[in-house]
Amino acid sequence: RAALRASAAAAMSGAGAEPVQGRLGRGDVELNVHIAPMGGQDAPAGFLVVGQVAASSIEQLERELERAEQLMQLGQLATGVAHELKNPLTSILNYADYLLQKYRDQLFERRDSERLQRIIEGVERMDGFVKDLVTLARPQDNAPAVRVSVHDALRESLMLCEVTLRQHNADVRTTLEAIDTVVLAAPGQLTQIFVNLIQNSTVALAQEGGFIEITTSQELEAVFIELTDDGCGMTSEELARVFEPFYTTRRGTGGSGLGMVLVRSLVERHGGDLTLESAAGEGTTVRLRFPLASARAGVQSPDASS
Repeated sequence: RAALRASAAAAMSGAGAEPVQGRLGRGDVELNVHIAPMGGQDAPAGFLVVGQVAASSIEQLERELERAEQLMQLGQLATGVAHELKNPLTSILNYADYLLQKYRDQLFERRDSERLQRIIEGVERMDGFVKDLVTLARPQDNAPAVRVSVHDALRESLMLCEVTLRQHNADVRTTLEAIDTVVLAAPGQLTQIFVNLIQNSTVALAQEGGFIEITTSQELEAVFIELTDDGCGMTSEELARVFEPFYTTRRGTGGSGLGMVLVRSLVERHGGDLTLESAAGEGTTVRLRFPLASARAGVQSPDASS
């Protein structure tokens, strides 16, 4: 505002006014503001203000539009996949589980029981994949936003990942320093974000284990969450593609290629931002920002305990 006022004063006095650079919204769009006198340089009757979106921001908006179109196509695919696979998957899972429970250690050899268990695990993985597709495809089906503590969601997510963390011998370090962490969110989706990120960090660790560090901080009207691991990391090529649907660095080890796409989609639906830093052999850092509930007073949501 001060820069605009100075530029306007320069334009009214007849001096050349330099463009003022700024940002719109949450800072995603760069804007160049030009101020020129009206009615002549000697005795201007006013000034004209012209805002021009910077070329870099136009390219960014084009990329976001392209991504939105990809998600729309993905949504159409998800609807068809869910319709065709839901009932058969449910039948396979129920019958396989029934047989395993009824004949375990009786008619089945041990290896046959293990094979049946793998069938169940495979179907559960496919079912989870379909659910992720549907979540991506139907943002309008979101649960209503309520007041949720980020710290509570993080603690719940760590509990849900406890078995995986123990299997990978992960050393989890938490430094939860943010004072106000109450955001407006769908609790299940907030937990889903953190569970996905924690699991990604866990499977990236070396076989002998490693550390996962989770910190929170608060700045103005937002809460920040940072999750860092010392795992295998990603190359620059992998990092550039990490948000592409169906792209995964865990091919053959259970990765569907939808985890990070889903995470970013859910973060953005909650008004947040996500950034990634990674290098091969040096680990990965994920940074999240969510607006506090107090900063979104205009958003209607039922009250809930934080």
